[in-house]
Order: sequence, then C-alpha cells, then structure tokens
Amino acid sequence: MKVIKEIEAEIATLVSFVENNYKKDSPKMFTREKGRMVFLRHVILFLETNPSEDYMRREAARLDKLITSLESQFETWTKNTPPDAPPSKYKAIFSKEMGLTLLRLQRKTAYYILND
Repeated sequence: MKVIKEIEAEIATLVSFVENNYKKDSPKMFTREKGRMVFLRHVILFLETNPSEDYMRREAARLDKLITSLESQFETWTKNTPPDAPPSKYKAIFSKEMGLTLLRLQRKTAYYILND
C-alpha cells in the first residue's frame, strides 16, 4: 500500500520536471503532468484519513462490481431512453448520467493506493 511520503516524492519529481522543462511557448505540453499532480494531491488527502488495506481492497471490489453492473445496463438504457443526441454520443451521455466517470476515478485511486 502506498504511503504519503512516496506520493509527496512523486509530486516533487513532477514539479521539478515541469520547472526544468517548462517553456512559455508551449504551456499545453505539461497538461498531463499537472493533471497527475492534482490526482496525487487527492490521493494524499485520502491517505490522511488512514484507510486500512482491507478497507481499500473491499472498496476496490465494490467499485468493480458497481461499474460492471452499470455498464451492463447500457443496452437497456439505449432502447428505453434514447437521448436527442446522435448515437455516437450515447456512451458519453450514459456515463455522465450514471456517474461512471467518477466511479472509474475512485477505482483508479483505490488500485493506485494498493499498488495493483
């Protein structure tokens, strides 16, 4: 399981990388690193609550089961409630309505903390 000091070290590495390689001409180049730093800061906030490894494993399993269950409902959702958008956008609308994006982020965080 990850420790706060490991996360802080990774953030420090990212900060030094951005500071050493940042060019005012191409600020979008470091969008991924900035997003990673935001993710790591959220992980630190969660780790400050001192979750047990057992809790993290149960939470990851619960999120896996919930995401799988919601994704299996997509076909039924498209048949019963077609939105006014084109069919190519159905998956994005479904994910937004069901909150799948947030659930996937929570699952990613849980597995990151567990080193899985």
